Amino acid sequence: MNNVHPEKNASDYIASKMTYFNKEHVDHSISENDHRITLHKLVVVKDRREVGYGSDFMKHLTDYADLTGKRVELSPSTDFGATSKARLVKFYKGHGFVENKGRNKDFSISNTMYRHPDKSVNESIQSTFRKMIEG
Repeated sequence: MNNVHPEKNASDYIASKMTYFNKEHVDHSISENDHRITLHKLVVVKDRREVGYGSDFMKHLTDYADLTGKRVELSPSTDFGATSKARLVKFYKGHGFVENKGRNKDFSISNTMYRHPDKSVNESIQSTFRKMIEG
């Protein structure tokens, strides 16, 4: 977390962290505002699945979210070629997401999963990072 970069948004941050080889095999769509990041789509090219590209992407996305203090929201779907929604839910849970139901239900969001920023990330690092991306 000490490698803070002045990228302006989640997509730029992730692009700066992933190698060229990884970037050409991961298709994604992200939107972002002051308080949250929404992952609309994450697709790893079929012949490149099961080698860690999706996990690499999620690590960089959650690192960025932690640095900026933003919640990440998403709704796993088979719309983009995944064969199992349950498998996607398990994948996202492995990256700290919870399902938006039961005791974790947040009625302010419509996505089916979310992840709060890691509070152990030092507040001063978050503040410095925010100033860099605003500045």
